[in-house]
Amino acid sequence: MNSPAPHRFFYGWRVVGAVLVGQSFAVGLTTYIFGLFQVPLAEEFGVSRSVLSLALIGQMLLVAICSPFVGRALDQHPIRLIMVAGAIAMGSSYIAIGLTPWLPAIGLLFMVGTAAGMLGMGPLTAAKLVAAWFNRMRGRALGISAIGTSLGGAVAPPLIAAAIVAWGWRGAIMAAGATMLVVMLPIIWRIIHNRPEALGLHPDGAAEPPPPAAIPDGGWTFLRLARDRNFWVIGLSLGLLMGMVGSIIPNMPPIAAEFGVSTQRAALLISLLSLAGIAGKVGFGAIADLVDKRLLLWVTVVMLGSFLLLMMQSPGFVGLAFGGVVLGFSLGGLLPLWGALLADCYGSENFGQVMGLQSPLLMPPSFAGILFVPWCFDSTGSYQLAFTVYIKLSIAVAVLLLLLRLPRQQSEVSEPMAQS
Repeated sequence: MNSPAPHRFFYGWRVVGAVLVGQSFAVGLTTYIFGLFQVPLAEEFGVSRSVLSLALIGQMLLVAICSPFVGRALDQHPIRLIMVAGAIAMGSSYIAIGLTPWLPAIGLLFMVGTAAGMLGMGPLTAAKLVAAWFNRMRGRALGISAIGTSLGGAVAPPLIAAAIVAWGWRGAIMAAGATMLVVMLPIIWRIIHNRPEALGLHPDGAAEPPPPAAIPDGGWTFLRLARDRNFWVIGLSLGLLMGMVGSIIPNMPPIAAEFGVSTQRAALLISLLSLAGIAGKVGFGAIADLVDKRLLLWVTVVMLGSFLLLMMQSPGFVGLAFGGVVLGFSLGGLLPLWGALLADCYGSENFGQVMGLQSPLLMPPSFAGILFVPWCFDSTGSYQLAFTVYIKLSIAVAVLLLLLRLPRQQSEVSEPMAQS
């Protein structure tokens, strides 16, 4: 089949739009709305909020454990079916939660359903699809698709809050589940295809396919990846950066309160941070196609360090707002850079397996950070210890990135294979 004329709209951008919406549901209806249900659930069942938080931690553990298996499945099976399964599991679990009177069952439904939704429609699946459909414009496409995680965080909370007021928490979560099923299933079924070749196209809509990436016989197995320096450098550096930023964001309201900022203004800080995250995803994603991605990771390290140094000066609201924008912009760049780095180093053919195997590396810093930041305040009465430790970790990440060797920087792309 002949390739479409250059002026035609490339179908891959439809795929980007579909996974953008999918990530909006998978992330927006999980992480960002979880806190809205804590108060009504605590009141109805008479349990503490810390007990309720175990459901979110359980979901994160399930995602970490299952990511390697789902990543391999994305490389070998129709992604459309995996996304449909994730949407049905998450949507139906939310409807079931609204009908369930037993708290342990609610927790189990939340953990399993949202983990399936995150794996089926979240960043892993989105990055796999984008890496297959784009090559020259991969960074830009990854950045645009990743907007979904921030967009879901901006749109879902106010809508869910209004639904809780109107219909109660059970009606609100059932409405969320039903909306996901009604919106996502047609989008997935009509738009998603594993690769452009399925429609007679090539990545980026080019007239010719890109040169194939160097892949060892049998693909990138865990044993081969374990002997590859880039795999560990990318996983550890991105894990530390995401863990630090990810543990600061949920603690922004209490951090702001320590500096004398009201709750209402603290909520505004979160909005500014989310908007900056959208800008960061688009900006870093576009630039990633033009410059050394290692340089961009150093930029995120500098931005994080600048935020931490500013926090150590006990700023007022204006300083916090500026710092929040800097932090959000740096966080926005991490997700598209992660996908672009893995695609550059390992190609799109085994992308799902590689990202799935690396995902568990990113989880321990996030778990540790979620516990470490509030512990610092409980132990010392301030967050200064957390800021100090994070500055030192940022310096360590900057040094670690010196070990990263991208294919264009190596004499041979197949150097890792020679070591295998």
